[in-house]
Amino acid sequence: LILGSIMLHFLHFNLETATFIKNNDMSKTLQVNPKKILNSKWTAVTPINKEKHFLVTKLIYPEHPDTPITHIELEAVHSARTQVFLWRELNIKTIWLQGWL
Repeated sequence: LILGSIMLHFLHFNLETATFIKNNDMSKTLQVNPKKILNSKWTAVTPINKEKHFLVTKLIYPEHPDTPITHIELEAVHSARTQVFLWRELNIKTIWLQGWL
């Protein structure tokens, strides 16, 4: 899997532990439930490569059923390019806005 990020300067992925390290203000977050976001619409606050609007196209379930969901697949509407993200990244309002704006 290729892990990506719309705002690489805000996020850092540790591939071995899937640790989410965030360098921005935690008070600017939403409460998003990963089991309810399939097919939801999102807008990138800072578009890159004309990719502004995204759909959650897949929830990536872990191998062990007792382990919580950590990743989702987002598809850019403009290019149909897909990327895998940590679902918690959608909670950060300085990166993502819910809906298409």
